Amino acid sequence: MGWKDDGHEALNGACSAFTAEHFRRTILLLDDAVSVVVQGHLNEGGKEPARTKRGKTAPIPEYLRAMVSSGDPPMSVRRYRFLRRLHEIRSVFVHEALAQIEVDQYQCQSFLHETIRFAGDYGVQLPILVPSALELVEPLKILVEFDPRTTPARYSQELRSLAVDYCVRRGILAGLIDNIGWPLVRCCLCRRLVSADQAAITQEDCMADDRNDPSSIDDDCDGFFSGDPPSPYCNYGCGRAHQAWLREEYGENATSADYYLQPLIDVPPLSE
Repeated sequence: MGWKDDGHEALNGACSAFTAEHFRRTILLLDDAVSVVVQGHLNEGGKEPARTKRGKTAPIPEYLRAMVSSGDPPMSVRRYRFLRRLHEIRSVFVHEALAQIEVDQYQCQSFLHETIRFAGDYGVQLPILVPSALELVEPLKILVEFDPRTTPARYSQELRSLAVDYCVRRGILAGLIDNIGWPLVRCCLCRRLVSADQAAITQEDCMADDRNDPSSIDDDCDGFFSGDPPSPYCNYGCGRAHQAWLREEYGENATSADYYLQPLIDVPPLSE
């Protein structure tokens, strides 16, 4: 069997696992499919990324990065970021200390459909059974009573309005605390719905805020820019898990734009 057959087999397994609502296994199989396709495609074309300083095979995110410049056809920056997030979540799953993190049906299906489209671009046969798409989920409105010492109402009305506008504009508004006009966002790892002041995003996502061309490439962002929504990490452990994953995957090559997380409400223009 060649790499295209292996990719097809992994996609079939992911679709079957999704149908049985085994979402964690679906994520693992989707990441397997991506790994097989990127390595097989680049190796076949003699364009695999350079090995690490210690001579080891480059990590999967480096193969994904190489697909943007060397894939035939080249992979979009948006898809690169999406599939790298899939690999990060898969890596978090295999750590026993974070075994409680789950993936919800909507997120899982988004990964499934994007991975199928990605594999199809490089000649992998479509899986036999593909689950149908889900409807978009609207932001949830809730009422919450806070301790006076921790309530978001301690922020000015102007900042609260800016925070809501920012989350709407960046496409990360997952809910609204209606009684005080404060945004909720969903952690990209554990999928927990958290108050915006309990979340952070990478410096790369901060720098991308003022850019207008989602297809542009910017050296200040380690060669990549995407106009896609940022990926919030909650302050309940997922931010540290993201940084631990970067250290494990990249070692000394981890970029500061990805590694350093900035509190969401401190992102300009919220802090101005």
